[in-house]
Amino acid sequence: MEENVKFYTYGLDPEDIIGITSSVYLNPKIKKGRDPISYANSIMDGFLFSNPLLEDNPQYEIGNINWDIQYSSSPSSYNLGLQALDMVSILSYGYLETRQLKYLERAYAILLNWISYLEENQKPNNKYVWYDHSVASRLLNIVYFLSIRNTNKRVSEFFLLVDEEKLIRLLEIHAEYLMNHNNYAYKSNHGIMSDRALITLALFIPDNMHSNEWLNRGIERMTIQYYQLLLSNGVYLENSPTYSLVVLNWLEEIECLLRKYGHSLNILDFYSRINNAYQFLVNATMPNRFLPMWGDTPNSKINNDSIYLNRPPLDGMSVYQDGGYAFIGDRENNLWMGLKSGYIEGNAHKHDDDLSFVLYVKGLDVFLDSGLYNYEPSDPFRQYIISAKAHNLIIVDDQSFSPSLINDKRAGIIDWQDNRIFYYVKAFNTLYPGVSIERRIYYIKPGIILLFDEIQSLEEHTYSQLFQLNEHITVNQIDQNSIELTWEDNHQKISVRQLAKDLVLNIHKGNKKFPRYGLISRDLTKLIETQTLEYSIYERNTFFLTLIDTTNQFTACVSKISEEILNIEINNSKGIGLVSIPIEIKTRSIDSYTDYSADVEIGNLLLRIDKKQINENSFSYILNVSSQETDQYLYTWYIHKNGAIIEKRNWSVDNTLQLSNLEAGIFEIQSYIRNKQTDNRFTRIIDKLYIA
Repeated sequence: MEENVKFYTYGLDPEDIIGITSSVYLNPKIKKGRDPISYANSIMDGFLFSNPLLEDNPQYEIGNINWDIQYSSSPSSYNLGLQALDMVSILSYGYLETRQLKYLERAYAILLNWISYLEENQKPNNKYVWYDHSVASRLLNIVYFLSIRNTNKRVSEFFLLVDEEKLIRLLEIHAEYLMNHNNYAYKSNHGIMSDRALITLALFIPDNMHSNEWLNRGIERMTIQYYQLLLSNGVYLENSPTYSLVVLNWLEEIECLLRKYGHSLNILDFYSRINNAYQFLVNATMPNRFLPMWGDTPNSKINNDSIYLNRPPLDGMSVYQDGGYAFIGDRENNLWMGLKSGYIEGNAHKHDDDLSFVLYVKGLDVFLDSGLYNYEPSDPFRQYIISAKAHNLIIVDDQSFSPSLINDKRAGIIDWQDNRIFYYVKAFNTLYPGVSIERRIYYIKPGIILLFDEIQSLEEHTYSQLFQLNEHITVNQIDQNSIELTWEDNHQKISVRQLAKDLVLNIHKGNKKFPRYGLISRDLTKLIETQTLEYSIYERNTFFLTLIDTTNQFTACVSKISEEILNIEINNSKGIGLVSIPIEIKTRSIDSYTDYSADVEIGNLLLRIDKKQINENSFSYILNVSSQETDQYLYTWYIHKNGAIIEKRNWSVDNTLQLSNLEAGIFEIQSYIRNKQTDNRFTRIIDKLYIA
């Protein structure tokens, strides 16, 4: 074994890797929860570790770890973290901090137990054994463990007992998996995980015959991901502020590592675009330094220690039309508001949140987003949390809508203005077939918000305007159209008034037993009971006109100038006019979307999808690859219902799918395309259907 130790030359030390492997636990820039040593000690005491957001952990016996365990209310996340072998990095870090070999001994014992599990399960049923996220993370965790070998003489002696040849071969198998096109996630943080793992491994064992291939492939693909995931203005493609922050850290860390060893990503404007992305995050941050809980974002606070994030908060308006974001900040009045409507080329971490807004004022996120809860698609609470019912917007007939891959042109921001008197932004949502919704938001200093939600439709429906309230708010109903929201023992309050119509108001109180209104999730697997305000009306064409007064000093008067123009006059308590806002109502063309086509990209394959709705519960799809050699592709389809696969079609040259008489549920349509010559495969969930 001694020759083994001398034979392998490692090109990285633990300090090179600590910011890359298990960064959410060990990276000092984004530590979460307890100190890593406490996690290491918990593992030493016989408790498994998967994720710092999953605090409850089962006990284990070192020779008999259940690697397929289904644990917690987020079993997929738990098993993913377990299969990533983050415990190995945590324990390795424990050794570096304490110089106690017991941590390395336990890390190696756990690693050997996992290898035995793998050898006994050549074709495991557990999908997280060979899954891009877990494979990339596991590779980095093993590299981190091995990198400790040369830190001092005593630990070198310990590594005489380690079968490094076996571990290096295991790393090569992992790299082979990550190099495979069919295991790679384009336009995804998972793809970046794969590339950073390959780059790190190439630098770690530079003498390996495959190192240059790993390095070049990782650099090439990560460069493409950089330009695909980060728009030039800083918007991150995956619909989530937290994922943006994590990926920015990954990109910076890998670029620094590459430059240290004489390489670089092929990006000329690397820090320019990174800088814009951090400015986007600053604009998206509430005055309390927390991010809004959009798109699977848990309760996340921005770290002011970062030179990129230590900037003044937004004071004014900032609109990112291509990403579907608008922000308004008023530093003087400690107010911030964000609007989400629209998305780009896909639905990663996307909630049904188009037209939803978040409001922070007087030290509280008064109207807030639903959060994360978990990633279990079959969990009714997950289904609720991502649905339109858990957001601050307009819903139709108590149903959600489908922000799917083929629908990304059917919602967005279309106009905005800063005229020094008020800020104004207009957005639209046509994701309900046969219904067109426009939301106009006006902000007038010192703290007045006017919402104008206009709905036009081909048929009559029940329309509901929803407000998800912070859990610390008390609701006081003044009259049919006015309520008062108070907190901090009534020391803080704002008012919400409906100005134009008599509406039905329901105040829903949440119950953790039922996936219904009045629930939010600030942390993984944790639900919080709160309240949802629902204003409803049954009509064909209608509007909601809502005044949110955070000062409790203003009134509004509505008058009709013509059939197409309303005038809203905002007055102070003395009756003196602050501002007059004319609102134009125009008849819009309404599309039933029974026949719809969209040009999309799946992986790096361009295609057109034609969708036809035959009746309320029957649909057809046609895939047309944008290539002259269309006969070289095979197709199959997976049909998901309520988070579970209920049907798999066989591979065929037939590029069509017919679905008839679907029963009530949430359906996701996943297409697979395979190149017959190269065996390259492309897959995405292309559509989502809510069947009542």
